[in-house]
Amino acid sequence: MINVVIPIVNNAKKYSKIISDLSSIDDINVFVGVTTEQFKFVEEFQSENVFVIEYKDGSKREEIINSLQKYISGGDLFIMRKPITISEFEKFVNSESDITLSKPKRSNFKQFLMSIWQNILKTFLGVKLYNGDTSAIYFQEDIASVVLQSSNLSYSTRVDRWNGVSQGNVEISGESVKTESDKKLNIKYLIIGILALIIGTVVTAVVSVFASVSIIVGLLLFCLDAIMLSIFLILLIIITFNSMVGKKHFGSAIEVLKDEDFEEDENFEEDNDEDVIEINQDDV
Repeated sequence: MINVVIPIVNNAKKYSKIISDLSSIDDINVFVGVTTEQFKFVEEFQSENVFVIEYKDGSKREEIINSLQKYISGGDLFIMRKPITISEFEKFVNSESDITLSKPKRSNFKQFLMSIWQNILKTFLGVKLYNGDTSAIYFQEDIASVVLQSSNLSYSTRVDRWNGVSQGNVEISGESVKTESDKKLNIKYLIIGILALIIGTVVTAVVSVFASVSIIVGLLLFCLDAIMLSIFLILLIIITFNSMVGKKHFGSAIEVLKDEDFEEDENFEEDNDEDVIEINQDDV
């Protein structure tokens, strides 16, 4: 079974073709999460294997992914943040890699810089970026079962924490999807980093001007400056990482309940009331 997750917050018409094509394929469940404003464009595809869930306007793409997680059981997992063609979908499915992503559009020099950046992230943060564009990412069943145990499906499909897992790339058309970054948090980290540099510089300057600098004092000042510089560099790495992968913590989108959902709840409550009455009569 292949579980396809499609979060839609705009341009829902562009997803019509791929949803229609997927609906005719056996052994595929398609979970479409869409905002109220865009719901009318994909509502018609609701079927036995296409589940269209409506979420409140203003919901973020990553929030919808987290909300759809509860509907997914076992099988492969495909997160489709942008529309693709059925032929491109088949490239992912036919891949022998544990994780398959769309191929990044980088020159050899940019790829070299990315390799260095990956090593920096692994050293300081203990995580890496996936080797590709997470706008479309496919997990084989064994890997998907682990990903679905995460409490934050959105983040697990954007940040690489795997060891000994093969990753492959396939070429697809279209621009990559950028996730929303936490600008306030990045600004906060930047201010703290700049303050650390200022503190180290000011303390060193004041001590050098108003006190005699011995070897021990000089070493202490050097250590202080090194610590403050390290804080600045680590925060700069975190800011850059957050800007590339987007915000870490996304909540869950709020699902819009239909009239029939309320009727089912009311019927359930009525059935419970009848059961209570029957039990009471039996007791008497």
